[in-house]
Amino acid sequence: MFRLKTGFWWLVVKAIKLASYVLPMQMPAIYSGPGACRQLTAFVGRGGFNHVLLVTDKALTEIGLYQPMVQMLEQAGVRVSVFDEVTPDPTDEQITRGAERFKSLGCDAVIGVGGGSPMDAAKMIAVLPFLNKPVNKCSGLLRIRRKGAPLFLVPTTAGTGSEITIAAVVTVASSGEKLPVADPVLLPEAAALDPELMTGLPPAVTAASGYDALTHAVEAYISTNATRSTDRYALSAARLIWHNLPVCMSTPGDLGAREAMAMASCYAGIAFTKSGLGYTHGIAHQLGAFYHVPHGVANAMVLPHVLRFSLANCAPRLAELARHCGVGEPGQGDLELAREFIVKLEQLRESLGLPGKCEQLTERDFRVITQRAFAESHMLYAVPRYMQEEDCYSVLRQLA
Repeated sequence: MFRLKTGFWWLVVKAIKLASYVLPMQMPAIYSGPGACRQLTAFVGRGGFNHVLLVTDKALTEIGLYQPMVQMLEQAGVRVSVFDEVTPDPTDEQITRGAERFKSLGCDAVIGVGGGSPMDAAKMIAVLPFLNKPVNKCSGLLRIRRKGAPLFLVPTTAGTGSEITIAAVVTVASSGEKLPVADPVLLPEAAALDPELMTGLPPAVTAASGYDALTHAVEAYISTNATRSTDRYALSAARLIWHNLPVCMSTPGDLGAREAMAMASCYAGIAFTKSGLGYTHGIAHQLGAFYHVPHGVANAMVLPHVLRFSLANCAPRLAELARHCGVGEPGQGDLELAREFIVKLEQLRESLGLPGKCEQLTERDFRVITQRAFAESHMLYAVPRYMQEEDCYSVLRQLA
């Protein structure tokens, strides 16, 4: 029975791979480097828009991070309204309120400013006013299909790569369930990767977001849907993160390292948009849903355990990642090097101050966590080795 199931899942993810070759995906224009935010704002100001909804969170409102953007737009004759109700793991209720605000104000474009949560919320707020269905009916692959309002994204963390992906994750407020949404219409028109916005990040946010981007690169590279193109982006992302994330932690104001991390996050996003992710994300999303563990932190907890489970089927790929990042010695065999790479990932996590355990995790939640993780992973991700229920339970026991 398990072989029949895995055969079906394999067919599904291979169909997704074939679809990725023919789906119309207009990649966004990317402004990068110090001052990129100002360049993007000037671009939006010349776009002929009358009223822009800026989607963000209250923390960025309090520090006034986006106020220079608002001033530039208003000087260009564009009215700006702010929706800052987004919280970590944005809910369907928040997105619905944001879409209603967009419609009631007569807005004609959306700008998302912040980490992964504001950007995911901005993506959904841009499309929802043009659909005749609620947020929870958008979950899955290609469930939207209708282009929304012009969308522009300004990430303030180097982690999710949301500015370049067709994906968003929505949390159902009533149940805590995570709903992945994937559709090319979620891509923005343009995005700004500005390291100046990232130098003031708290160390914990820098660490978690950076490990999130590294997880994207690793899972994209070991995916059985990987291609030569996604391999190039995943390898470049992994190497950039490996060498620059520690610099961002030790020297937060280093603009060169911050820009490298922003580009690495973007590269990893390009890679996993085509090749997909894996069980690490499937499980990590549930740790966020059940226990509100920040997504990058959850990935850091889960990734080494999933890689050890998958090792028999992806040791050569992990070894190649290790070599690309400068891990190991010349002449090491693939299996030995792959194992060393996993250990180095754990050591990196520890050096960043990220936890390896989820103290809230309890065995009574294992069944539902596993069911939801499998529902996401088996129908979306080309994992190198399929888990059975007890395999997932084993991972969860190591996290508890």
